[in-house]
Amino acid sequence: MMQKLLESQQDSIPGIHFLAENFSKLKNYPFLQELVSMLLVLFLGWISYYLFKHYIVRFLNHLLSRFEHPWLAALIDNHPVSHIAKLAPLVIFYYYTGLIDHGLADIFRNFCLVGMLWVAMIILDDLLDTAESIYDKYPISRSKPIKGYIQVAKIILYSLLIISSAAVIIGKSPLYFLSGLGAITAILLLVFKDTILSLVASIQIATNGMIRMGDWISMPSFQADGDIVDIALHHVTIQNWDKTLTTIPTHKFLDTPFKNWKGMSESGGRRICRSIYIDLNSVKLVDKQLISKLSKITLIHDYINRRQSEIDSYNQANNTDMASKVNGRNQTNLGIFRQYLQNYLDAHPNISNDMTKLVRQQAPTEKGVPIQLYIFTNTTVWADYESIQSDIFDHIFATIQEFELRLFQNPTGNDLKELKDVSN
Repeated sequence: MMQKLLESQQDSIPGIHFLAENFSKLKNYPFLQELVSMLLVLFLGWISYYLFKHYIVRFLNHLLSRFEHPWLAALIDNHPVSHIAKLAPLVIFYYYTGLIDHGLADIFRNFCLVGMLWVAMIILDDLLDTAESIYDKYPISRSKPIKGYIQVAKIILYSLLIISSAAVIIGKSPLYFLSGLGAITAILLLVFKDTILSLVASIQIATNGMIRMGDWISMPSFQADGDIVDIALHHVTIQNWDKTLTTIPTHKFLDTPFKNWKGMSESGGRRICRSIYIDLNSVKLVDKQLISKLSKITLIHDYINRRQSEIDSYNQANNTDMASKVNGRNQTNLGIFRQYLQNYLDAHPNISNDMTKLVRQQAPTEKGVPIQLYIFTNTTVWADYESIQSDIFDHIFATIQEFELRLFQNPTGNDLKELKDVSN
C-alpha cells in the first residue's frame, strides 16, 4: 500500500520518485518494508506535530493576542488551541496505519481514533474552563457561581468519553454499554453518592443564594470562620482569619448550621452588643451635691435640669415630705448614667443613626445589674469596628466613677491583700 501511495505521488511531489524507486526494492523483504513504512509514518507524525506546535499554534495564539478582548485573553490563558498540535500526528497515524501491517491495522486505527477522542475532550475541557473564566469576570459570578455546574458537565462528558473509547476498542456500539447501565445503577449511586449530594446542594445553594464568593461565614462544627474563597462541586473552601484554609463538603451546608455575615456586610453597619455590670451597692438616689456635679456635664446638662424641674413640680403639687428621699420622686445615679450613655452614643460620629440604638437595663444577676449597649457601627471593617467598640467602653470605664457608680469585679489577689492589711 505504501508502494502504491508513493507511486501515485511521484509525479506531483519532488523527491517522491526517488523514495518510490528505492522502496520498491524492499518488496522481497516484507518485514524490512513494514519497518520502513512504520518509520516513515512516525516521521511524518513527528514532522506534523512539530510544524503545528511551533508554527501554526504559535501563529494562532499570536493572532488572538493582537485583539485586546477579555474573552480572547481567557482563551489564550486556558490554551485549548495548544492541543490542536496533538491531533495532527493522530490523524496521520489513523489514515496510514494500514501501511504498517494489515493484520494490526484495525487495532492501531481504533487506538488512534480513541486518542483523537481524548484530545478533543481535552480541548473541550479547556473551552469549559475558558467559559468559566469569562463568567467569573462578571459581578453575577459572586452570587451565582457556575464552577459546580462546569464540573458536573466534565464528569458527564468524561463518562461518555470512557464509554465511547471502550466501544471503539472492542468494536461495539456505545448503546451496548449504555443498555447495561440499569444493572449497575446501584453501584453508580454508591460510587457517585457524594457527587450527587453535592450537585443537589450546589443547585439549592445557587437558587437560594445561601452563600457566594467572598461571604464571611462561620461554621463552628468545622471550626471555620472566615471568607469563602472557592465554591466547587464537591467542596467549599474558607480562608479563616488566621489564614488557614478549611474545606467543607458542599452538601454540609444543607444539614449543618452556619452563620452567614453577608447581611451585616451589605447593611453597612456591624452590631455591638455588650453589657457592663454595675455593683448594686453603688446605685443610689442623688442628692443636691451630686446633681450639681453632674449638671456640669455638657451631654446631660439639659436633661438633668429638665428632669429635676419635672420632679420638683410633681413633689410640690403633691405636698411631698422631702425629709426622706424615699418620699416622692427622685433621680438615681444609674438613671442619669443611662441617659448619659444614650446621649453619648447619639453624638458619637461612628455610630449609625439609621439602625437600632439602645441602652437598656437587664434583670439583675449575682454579678450586679447589667447595662447593655445594643448599637451598630457605621462601618463593617473589622479593625475599625474593634477600635470603635474599644474606645466606647474605654470611655465608659473611665467616666463611670463620676456618677458614683462602681463596676462589678470579682476580688483579685490585690483586693484580698488590701483587706488583710486593713484587718491587721
